[in-house]
Amino acid sequence: MLAATVILASTVLIAAAPRPSQVIVLCTLHQMHEEVSGYSYGVLNSAIKDLHPDVLLLELTPADLSGRVVQKNKREYQNSVYPPVAGAEVDSNWHGA
Repeated sequence: MLAATVILASTVLIAAAPRPSQVIVLCTLHQMHEEVSGYSYGVLNSAIKDLHPDVLLLELTPADLSGRVVQKNKREYQNSVYPPVAGAEVDSNWHGA
């Protein structure tokens, strides 16, 4: 009985082993996407869509994120970030200063 328990426990541990995480830093140009055709908002949109991120770390307050507040300088939010997170579960854990 003890041997069966050990085998079962080791099987559970192997099956529950976390898969390695992958972190990708996707740099943005704020309003400069309007001036750089090679990295337009459309290119940024495609990159976000193609990456299928599980988590997005953003430079926004929870109120700005939940209200989809238009950003004066960080225009990539209204042009490329808000659309993919629309309808997604948003956990705005605030870690600001």
